Order: sequence, then structure tokens, then C-alpha cells
Amino acid sequence: MENKKDLFLNEVTNQIKAKEAKKYVADELGYHLKEAKNLWMEKGLTEIEAENKAVEQMGSPTMLGKQLNKLHKPKIDWLLLVLLVTTFGLGFLPMFSLGYMNETPFLINKTITVLLGGAAALGIMLLDYRKWKNLGWLFYTAGLLILIGIRVFSNTSINGVPLLKIPSIITIESSMALPFFFLAWGNIFQ
Repeated sequence: MENKKDLFLNEVTNQIKAKEAKKYVADELGYHLKEAKNLWMEKGLTEIEAENKAVEQMGSPTMLGKQLNKLHKPKIDWLLLVLLVTTFGLGFLPMFSLGYMNETPFLINKTITVLLGGAAALGIMLLDYRKWKNLGWLFYTAGLLILIGIRVFSNTSINGVPLLKIPSIITIESSMALPFFFLAWGNIFQ
């Protein structure tokens, strides 16, 4: 049978939507309940009475849980999102100034690139990338595979620089390996 402390902690954490915050809140409240229980035991109460009194001091678990949910709610940085969309939009500016807006292949290629970049940014925003901190070797390998793939399977070149062109989808160049190398490098300094 669960004691009053565990029931209280369960009720509080049930109000919190952020999964990661639930553990921290439960640990923090558990610590405060233990401290309050020890104070009541020093005043002469039995262990069960002291625990019940400590839980009563905390107040309504539902109300506390709702307040902690507001405190630990993930927030979207709207300014950063607006800057990202603006940057994507500014990527079309050279096409306007150079007169490529009427040429469909350039417009389609640019639109696909912007949509893929937006999807990648959204994915990174929604994922917990802290779980990747021990995967530096994987990012380094991905970067190397991109460079080796371009060198071995290149089917076109511009100014002597080998490229891997996947017809009507995308052109892969060596600079596309840089984000993987940056992620691998970042793993060293964690």
C-alpha cells in the first residue's frame, strides 16, 4: 500500500506534462517532504504522523502540480522562429535579383532546399538532442561517408569540384558534410 507521501508525489507529477520535469519535481518535493518530516519528528511526532503533517503542509497536490506544470512548460522561442523563417525567405532574394524566378528548375531546387532545411530545423527543435552527446563517432562517420561517396560516385563537377547529383532531387557537395563534422567536434567539448 502506498503511503501518503507517494500518493501526494504521484498526484503532483500527474499534473505535469513535461516528462523530463516529472523526475526532477518528484526528487525535489521528496527532499522537502523528508526535511519537513524530520522537523516534525524532532518536535516529538511519530514517523507516520510527521510524514502526514509534512504532506499536509505542502497544500493541494493538484494545485501545486498545475503551478509546477506552468513553471516547467517547454517554451517556443518565437523570435528565433521568426528569424529562421526570415532567413529562409531571404534565401530567395538572390533569385529575384538575378532574374531566376521565371526558371522553374532553380525555383524548385531552392524550394526543396528550404523545405528540407525547415524540416531539419523543426526536427531538431522537437527532438531532445542531448541524447546525441555520446554519438560523436556516428556523426564523424556520416561526414566521412558523404565525402567518400562524393569522391567515389561523383557524376558531375563544377570548376573541378566533384559533385553527386541525384537527378531532379538534389546535388550533394562536400560542404554538406560540415554539419556532421561540427556535431562530432561538439561532442569532444561536452
